Amino acid sequence: MLEIMGKDPTLPYIYQRPWLGWGYVAFWSTTNPAAMVIVEELHWFAPQAHNGLLEMLLHVGLFGTAFFVFLWARTFWLSLRCMYTPEKALAITSLLSCVGIILVGTSETVLIVPFEASTSVFFITGLFCERAVRAARRPRYPAARWDVSRSVPVRT
Repeated sequence: MLEIMGKDPTLPYIYQRPWLGWGYVAFWSTTNPAAMVIVEELHWFAPQAHNGLLEMLLHVGLFGTAFFVFLWARTFWLSLRCMYTPEKALAITSLLSCVGIILVGTSETVLIVPFEASTSVFFITGLFCERAVRAARRPRYPAARWDVSRSVPVRT
């Protein structure tokens, strides 16, 4: 899909530091010779890889990217489970957030930028979906009223 859009699906500099990456926002620095090679080839300064997955691999390597993929898959799964709770609107919002991250991630950086709206919506809706799923799993007990003469709760 990236080749169709005229983009390079690989970034060879990922292979130089595959496990932990170059560090958060370290690769695209003007002091990094590898980034300057890309600048010379493109004839303009590229501030990012313009691909969410490649950008994550550059920043945090395979370990960090695997963690983000785990978080995405967990949020997606929680969203599906949340559909069977009273919080269906929240589940739909969370699912749309997951789909949006995939769609936007093909051409832009997602989840790496901490104060971006999509990142905030993704994490917040995921947490609320988890809360809704846990609340739906809790057993519902009937309200107890106290029998004052015996000082014990009586189930009604």
